[in-house]
Amino acid sequence: MVITGFVFSSCIRQGSQQDQSVEFEQVASSPHQWTGLTVTTEGKIFVNFPRWSESIPMSVGVLNSNQQPEPFPTETWNHWEKGQDPDEHFICVQSVVADDRNRLWVLDPANPMFQGVVTGGAKLMAFNPQNGELLQKIRFDSLVVRPNSYLNDVRVDTEKGYAYITDSNDGAIVVADLSTGRSRRLLDDHYSTQPELPLVIDDQPWLTASGAPNFVASDGIALDRQNKYLYYHALSGLSLYRIDTRYLRDTNLTKKERASKVEFVDRTVSSDGMITGPDNSIYHSDVENSAVVRYLPDGKTQVVAQSESFKWPDTFSLGPDGNLYFTTSQIHIANPEENYKIFKIKVNAKN
Repeated sequence: MVITGFVFSSCIRQGSQQDQSVEFEQVASSPHQWTGLTVTTEGKIFVNFPRWSESIPMSVGVLNSNQQPEPFPTETWNHWEKGQDPDEHFICVQSVVADDRNRLWVLDPANPMFQGVVTGGAKLMAFNPQNGELLQKIRFDSLVVRPNSYLNDVRVDTEKGYAYITDSNDGAIVVADLSTGRSRRLLDDHYSTQPELPLVIDDQPWLTASGAPNFVASDGIALDRQNKYLYYHALSGLSLYRIDTRYLRDTNLTKKERASKVEFVDRTVSSDGMITGPDNSIYHSDVENSAVVRYLPDGKTQVVAQSESFKWPDTFSLGPDGNLYFTTSQIHIANPEENYKIFKIKVNAKN
C-alpha cells in the first residue's frame, strides 16, 4: 500500500527543514520483532530477528516473492539451543549488512535476551547471498567483547578491508581487520560512545521492566562515501560524533592520542539506525518523534518523513532502486498490537 505522509516539524529539532509531503510504501510486515535489514545490489531483502525472547521464527531471513522471510542460509544455522556449538549457529543476530561487493555480513553479538555473551559465540560472518556459502568468519574474544557487551551495528570498508562495529551495552567501537581476522576494542571509556540522557516517546519515558530509565550507548553507525569518516551516535543521546578511520586503523596510537581525534559534529535527535547517502547526507531515525530525518553536509537537518506508522524506525538500507528501506521494531512498546513493518521511501539515493 502507498501512503502519503505529512511532516510536522513542531516536534522535530528546531530549525529543521521539511518536505511538504512524501510518499512511503509498506513493503512487508511480521508478527515477530525484527531489527536489522539490508538490500543487496541485486535487490534481495534480508532481515534479522534478535533473540530477545525464548522463541523466534529464525535469526536471519531473506524475503521471498510474497515478502515473507525464509531462513538463510539454512535451517541449521538458524536453530540454536543451549549446549550447541555457538560457533556453528546464529545465537542472537542483531544486524545484517550487504556490502558493495554483494556479500552479506551477519553480526551475532551472542547475547540472547541480554543475559550475557555466550562464550565463543560473538562473531561476524560474510555469506554469499545467492547460495548461502560462508565466505568468512571473525570471532571476537574476551578482550574485545565484555561479558555484557551487545555488538549492535556494522559498517564495512571493502577497499581497505576493515569492519567497524558499535557496542551498545558497554559503549565502544570494535575494529576488525578483515585480512587478518584480528579485532580491537577502542574508545571503550570515551564520552562519545556513552549514553547521555533518557528517551521520551509518545510523551512517556522509555523505561526498563523494573521502571528505571533505559540507557543505550553507541548504536547507530555510518561510513561516509569515501570511507574517510566513521559517524556514530548513542541511542540515548543527542550528540553525533565522527572520527577519521585512519585513527581507528592505526595500531600505534595511544588511547589518549586516539581519543583526541574524536570530533563532535552536531546536536541531532535520538537516533537508532543511520546510513550515508551518495551526497554524504546521513539518513537516520528520530525514535522519539516517529520520523526519518537526514543530516545534510552543510549542517542542516531535513525531515524526510514522519508518521504514526513509524513505530521506532530502526535499521536503514539504500536499495538499487533509489529507495530508502527501514524496519520498525517497536522497541518502546511492551506488547505491540501491530505487526512489525518494513517501509520504503523514494529518496533517489542509489548506491
